[in-house]
Amino acid sequence: MCSARPLPPYRRGAGPAGPPGTSPDRPPPVHRPSTAVALLQEALKLPGWLELPGSEGPRDGWTPGWPRRAGEGWHPAAARPVPLSALPSTTDERARVTMPYTVTTPHPTHPAAPGEPLGRTGRRKALRTRAAVLGAALTAALSLGAVTAPPAAAGNPYFCPQSKFCLWEDSNYDGAMATAVAGISWIGPYMNDRGSSYWNRTGEWVTLYRDIDFQGGCLMGSIAPQESATVLSAQANDQTSSFRFSRDRIC
Repeated sequence: MCSARPLPPYRRGAGPAGPPGTSPDRPPPVHRPSTAVALLQEALKLPGWLELPGSEGPRDGWTPGWPRRAGEGWHPAAARPVPLSALPSTTDERARVTMPYTVTTPHPTHPAAPGEPLGRTGRRKALRTRAAVLGAALTAALSLGAVTAPPAAAGNPYFCPQSKFCLWEDSNYDGAMATAVAGISWIGPYMNDRGSSYWNRTGEWVTLYRDIDFQGGCLMGSIAPQESATVLSAQANDQTSSFRFSRDRIC
């Protein structure tokens, strides 16, 4: 059987004497700086040694990394304790961090280049303006009760919409056509004194007048519902300036 053989005692070889507090039987202690000390040294950039109260400080012969002046050994007087007042304070206004916040702003209006649609807000405004203009025009048209259309095809009375009274510029349902769903106090500059044929597709009577505002007397007898004529009589042809709707015959 193999017997355990004791190891020889520690012997220090030739060389410089060890640092104070060491002996040949005990190697020099290795002191590593704490993370807080190293970070504080780097942050404050103070010369010499930095030592927090209660630490033993650096010693000769320990591992590289501990800040020290070149060519200078350590001694107790070289330690400079850092007072607690020098540490960053969590109540310091400079160290206070505020949470980020977001300000929400409304979408801006971007002017549109020629030929391009307007931005979101501009387009909405343009649509509102257009709707207002069209609404005013529609109200005016409904108050008059007629719309002058381009010339219709000759001899085709079915261009007249259902439930409307239609008056054509020429005989045989030809030329420009005026349509109405209510009475008109003035038929307009183009159709004035130009009516020559008609078709009453409404359920009411229609009376033609020589002058505006239903003045000047009836041109002819009131037109019955669904009645039509390819040409007006000589006394009524090209004479109409206004006409009125009524439930009963007027003339």
